[in-house]
Amino acid sequence: MTNRNKDNDVLFMATCMFEHLTDTEAYVFSHIAYFACQQKIFNRTFKSTTQSICNKTGYSPNAVRAALDSLTEKKFLQEPELDPKAPRQKYTYYDEISHTLTIGEHTYAIDYAKWLEIALKDAKTKSAGGLVREITFFKVYVGKLNKKQNKLKLNQSKHMHKLLILHGYLYNQTNWNVKKFRPSLNRGVRFLALAFQWSQNTIRRLINSLSDLGFVKYEFKDKAVTFVAVNAIEKLTGFLNVLRETLQSDNLSTNHIPAVSQGPLSEPDALPPPKRSFKPSSPAEAAAFLNNLKA
Repeated sequence: MTNRNKDNDVLFMATCMFEHLTDTEAYVFSHIAYFACQQKIFNRTFKSTTQSICNKTGYSPNAVRAALDSLTEKKFLQEPELDPKAPRQKYTYYDEISHTLTIGEHTYAIDYAKWLEIALKDAKTKSAGGLVREITFFKVYVGKLNKKQNKLKLNQSKHMHKLLILHGYLYNQTNWNVKKFRPSLNRGVRFLALAFQWSQNTIRRLINSLSDLGFVKYEFKDKAVTFVAVNAIEKLTGFLNVLRETLQSDNLSTNHIPAVSQGPLSEPDALPPPKRSFKPSSPAEAAAFLNNLKA
């Protein structure tokens, strides 16, 4: 028996969910909702351990527990009601350490689960279903985040999780444009910031990182970002040490790079020269230096 390749694991997200959820909550909810939305296979119930959620989303156990508490408080998730007439199940240790959850009473959570179930059914039957979907999903390629190799610090982990979300959205939109014979995708920094509830500087850093990693090629002109190409993520290892907040018009990322190097592919912005330390050779020279500073 061979283990399933988890490199292609995805989560289904939608831009409108970030009006209600943080990044961590979106990852955890998307994972749980995949199971809790399907009646035929999972009886609309998710049951798994904290560690299993960590392995899927790339977050620490404390972050996952905090997200579960918040999702329950926001009524995106809830524990299923027990049927008093149902036969009593035999107790197991797994029941004690696992979370048993269903979709909560929040309006958006209900709509998300409804349309995700429809989308999953349509994907299996390879049909459009004949319905105009109220929620459009895009895939976040969470399987590309190798949990064993990417032991990231807190800020690095946040940036990498956001990077996967933005890439999934841009990749989905670009593929849609290709089907409609549109050569490129235009998205403003302000538009993306509002869609994901992130700051504009965060959006700029993410676009630069995606460009440095070879996953997007863009042109920046008149405060508009034109994504000429968005490549699939074949492998994601290492991390960028420089996060730039300036978008440049003369972008040089023209080639797709399947494996990511440990550092940025383009030169970082120029840094000011370091200040030289002053070492006076005599008390008189020191006094003259201080007088000059006061002047």
